Amino acid sequence: MSRLQKYRSDMTKQIKVNVVSKPSLPSELQPSGPLASRQDPTAVNQNPGPCAAPKSLSTIINKPNTDFVTKEMAKKLKQVSENIGKFGAISSPRRLALAANTSQQEAQKFLEKQESHTLHRRSVKPKHFRKTIALYPFEIAQAALMSLDGSYAKHNAPYKFLLVIIDIFLRKLFVKPLTSKHGSEVAKQLEQVFSEQTFKKIHIDTGKQFLIPSVKKTLEKYQIELYHTHSHLKATIVERSIRTLCSHLSAFCTHFNTFSFVTRLDLTVSQYNNSPHRSLGNLAPNQVILQNTPYIADFMYGKN
Repeated sequence: MSRLQKYRSDMTKQIKVNVVSKPSLPSELQPSGPLASRQDPTAVNQNPGPCAAPKSLSTIINKPNTDFVTKEMAKKLKQVSENIGKFGAISSPRRLALAANTSQQEAQKFLEKQESHTLHRRSVKPKHFRKTIALYPFEIAQAALMSLDGSYAKHNAPYKFLLVIIDIFLRKLFVKPLTSKHGSEVAKQLEQVFSEQTFKKIHIDTGKQFLIPSVKKTLEKYQIELYHTHSHLKATIVERSIRTLCSHLSAFCTHFNTFSFVTRLDLTVSQYNNSPHRSLGNLAPNQVILQNTPYIADFMYGKN
């Protein structure tokens, strides 16, 4: 007999429930009438129900442990989480569970052992911002620069910044690497984005890199109106997408033990644009078509 089996046997013998029967009352004191049919509150419950305590410790010790991920499921989750460019790669438990067709609890247990998740998962801090409302695709975009600092700038040389543009309605992301914040470099990358897709308006913060003549000339070429806000909250939607992008790239670098990600940047952006968004009713930006834009507008802003 093993030590665990001996421990189970000893503990089971020690735990005994001694039920002492209640002495019956004399016949003249027995309740009669409606009171006779009422259940004695001190009587032993013969049908304890689902919330009753187990009869012995052995029922607890022998209970199967389901608080783990099987080897087969862990292998599947690992394959999905490392498939960069596809939905579910290095992402939240909810998205990984959807991509792997499993429960969110299993995905959570798997990710708790992955350093790239535990190190870079975000803490939720609810905030309230003024809405930027776009009623159809490519009406309004927001643009901002994301800087690469320290080892990220060193291992992704000569690039030091990322130009991030997001369509307000579609939540579709466009990202281009920059070697500097000079106007000619920004205008060159804007030209590449606008050759793929133009917008009616672009919303920015008070950054000077978008207010120089070369950038204004590019915007005038594609008849795009530029406007900016002076609020300290800046262009909140693109700033939020930068946080998501930064978190995903950091998790990617931790997972693959590298600081270089520029060669995989297009795959990361493609994964973002093919991932469901709550603001789109769990549709991906690339899944939105012209026919369902009125329904998405109602979902995002309400029918009024």
